[in-house]
Amino acid sequence: MGWDDLRAHQFAGLGYHSPNMEISQQVRLPRKATGFDQESIATLILSGRYLGFLPDHYAEGFVRASRMRAIEPALFRYACQFFGIVRRSPQPSRVTRAFQDCLRQAHQANPLGGA
Repeated sequence: MGWDDLRAHQFAGLGYHSPNMEISQQVRLPRKATGFDQESIATLILSGRYLGFLPDHYAEGFVRASRMRAIEPALFRYACQFFGIVRRSPQPSRVTRAFQDCLRQAHQANPLGGA
């Protein structure tokens, strides 16, 4: 299956600037439904009427339950980077510093964020 094959299907995409929107525009996937969060895209996909992009970690439970499947995951995917930021002043609270430490530890153990 390739991009031309996907264009024959109804596509559900995010309605704000994201890698999801960029890639769908680059390959001219005709968006037939718009969602503004992953939950709405998942609901549209689960309806059985739409294809769409979801982050691997979000789709994993649906895939394990055989409610969704990835189509050509080596081809139809994109990567996202997330950044955590805090203000310099006032200094971050103890709770904020603890949260930052947890994020660092979690992503050092698994730098790609996957399972």
